[in-house]
Amino acid sequence: MYGNAGSLEEARSAFAKIARKSVVSWTAIIAANAQNGHSREALELFREMLVEGVKLNEITMLSALSACSRAGLVEDGHSLFAGVESDYHFSRNLEHYQCAIDLLGRAGHVELAAELMSSMPFQPGSVASATLVAACHTHGNLEQGLRAATGGGSLMSPSPGGSSGRGPGSSGGAAAAAVLISNIYSTSL
Repeated sequence: MYGNAGSLEEARSAFAKIARKSVVSWTAIIAANAQNGHSREALELFREMLVEGVKLNEITMLSALSACSRAGLVEDGHSLFAGVESDYHFSRNLEHYQCAIDLLGRAGHVELAAELMSSMPFQPGSVASATLVAACHTHGNLEQGLRAATGGGSLMSPSPGGSSGRGPGSSGGAAAAAVLISNIYSTSL
């Protein structure tokens, strides 16, 4: 609760007072640190949780991947993503893939992000596509951005990870896609 309100110190204080920390409390403090720009601290807490023997869940992993993405910690994020099934014994879900695409895209590895998106065992959908298109725009990769906008995970189609009624993948998805594509074109001129 405190972490979502931006009061990280209060969240840390509340966490420190918990005698028996569960995966829920660990995940909350990891996410709070990641969301408030303290990615390295989030990863330190993630590692501490593992040392304490607390079994992580899919949301804990997503919080750790998000911390890596926000801080550009590509190697750490890759290691976590690669180890989801072998080290942590659960399957990657759509959100894990989307976060890994964001991680690679933010770091400028748009080709790798596109490869990951095309290898997903899910239909990528609009969130993954929009993430990749935004990264292509940021890093000036017009060709890859257009492929992402019009390819398999089309921004024009509804997405299991992005049908909130706003933005790509919703009824207004075509307009959002057009804006993203327009931004890529305007940058390339």
